Amino acid sequence: TAAQGATRADLAVIARRAPEDRALTASYRALARLGARSGDFSRASRAIATRLESGTSDRGITRLAATGSVDAMLRGTTGGLNAGASVAGGATAGAGSVLGAGAQVTGGITGSLGGGIIP
Repeated sequence: TAAQGATRADLAVIARRAPEDRALTASYRALARLGARSGDFSRASRAIATRLESGTSDRGITRLAATGSVDAMLRGTTGGLNAGASVAGGATAGAGSVLGAGAQVTGGITGSLGGGIIP
């Protein structure tokens, strides 16, 4: 399941406190991640429920869960950290000869960076 390790009671806390029309997939995934990191699924579910009640978006909940901090989830801030950041890069090089005739170097870096603090 998306919230492996959580109890039915943990899932119910989120379901009861979420707006009626809100899909819970992102919240349950956040619970799995945050609960596994913190070791406290019960507190993590209450923190996510608090964010749901305050209108935090799925993206915001996902970012807060990525910090691994139940306190960050409760506060609703990443403390200036960008929990959603990811960077990947690579470079390759080849030499055409000992003298470097025809040598080429190519490389690239790609990344995605989200906002620093989520209200």
